[in-house]
Amino acid sequence: MDSTWDSRDFRVLEAIVQIVEETGSSSVRASDIAARTEFDAETVQTALRALSSEDPPYFTAQGAFSGQILRASNPTGHARRAVGAWPTAQGLSERLIAQLEIAANDEPDDGKKSKLKQLAEFFASGGRDLLVAVATQAITG
Repeated sequence: MDSTWDSRDFRVLEAIVQIVEETGSSSVRASDIAARTEFDAETVQTALRALSSEDPPYFTAQGAFSGQILRASNPTGHARRAVGAWPTAQGLSERLIAQLEIAANDEPDDGKKSKLKQLAEFFASGGRDLLVAVATQAITG
């Protein structure tokens, strides 16, 4: 089975976040998502139904009695992280490790340089899970 995330769902979610960011509106019409993604209405509806059942939610779905989703409103932090608009704990951890390595290389004091290198090496290897857990708490509060 082909991944619907890569071929359809990610693109629809990305369109929702992009349109909200560009327009400042809190909701996006399904027809605007179709125009942005160049998907037909049925494909957008299939993606919206799949995405709207995610827990934690990506957005609030506003539907009609017909069962169609008319609007995707208030994309969450979960949605924004999924499409790369907000940092993930993993990404934040990788950036912190890279910055520790840069700081170690730039540090003139040998003692501090050694400690920075040790810290970067620890987080890059066995301490990565700890760093990701801390970053998760920093992101989500």
